[in-house]
Amino acid sequence: MYKKSNDISFGHLLKNLGIWVNILITINAGAIIGFNTTTLELHLHAIAKLKAWMVGLIFLSAGIALISSNYLWEWLAHSLVKNKLFISMAGCIVLLIGLTIIGPIPIIDIKPQLYLVIIAQVLLGLGISALLVGTFTHGTKELINCGYPQTPAITALLSTILTTFEAFGDAAGSIFGGYLFDEFSYGDSSFLYFGMQLVLVN
Repeated sequence: MYKKSNDISFGHLLKNLGIWVNILITINAGAIIGFNTTTLELHLHAIAKLKAWMVGLIFLSAGIALISSNYLWEWLAHSLVKNKLFISMAGCIVLLIGLTIIGPIPIIDIKPQLYLVIIAQVLLGLGISALLVGTFTHGTKELINCGYPQTPAITALLSTILTTFEAFGDAAGSIFGGYLFDEFSYGDSSFLYFGMQLVLVN
C-alpha cells in the first residue's frame, strides 16, 4: 500500500489491470473522435450540398451534447452507480446506436440521410462524454481500492495517463479512419468502430 504521493509513478499506475481497462476505453473514445473529425465532412458532402457553416453546426451538435451531458454522467457516477464501469458501458451502447445510423452500417438497409447524421452526432457526443467521465471515475475508484491516496498529485497523474492515451486514440483513429474511407465506403468504415463498441460491451 502506498502512503505517499511522491512514491507513485506513471509505471506504478500502469501495473494496475483496472487502469488498463480504462486506458483501452479511453483509446476507443479518442479513436471515434479522430474518425469523426477526419471523415464526417467528406461524408456530409456526399449526402448533401452544405455550406461550410452548416457543416460546422453539425460538428457543434456533437460538442454541445458532450459538454452538456458531462454533468449528467458525473452525477450518475457519484450518486447512483456503484460500479463506475457501467457509465463507460452505457457510453458504448449509446455509441453503438450512433454508429449504426451515421453511415449507416452496411447491415442496415437504409440510405444515408442528413437527419440521421445529425442525430448520430448528438449520440456520439453523449457516448464519448460517458466514456471519458466513466474512465476517470472508475480509474479513481480503482486506485482508492488498491490503497493509493486520493490526493491532487494522484488525480493529476491519472488524468495525464488518460489524456495521453485519448490523444493516441485520436491520432490513430484519424489515420486509420482516413485510410478506411479511401478504401471503402463511409458505412463500411464506421462498421469497424461499431465493432469496437461491441467488443467493449461484451
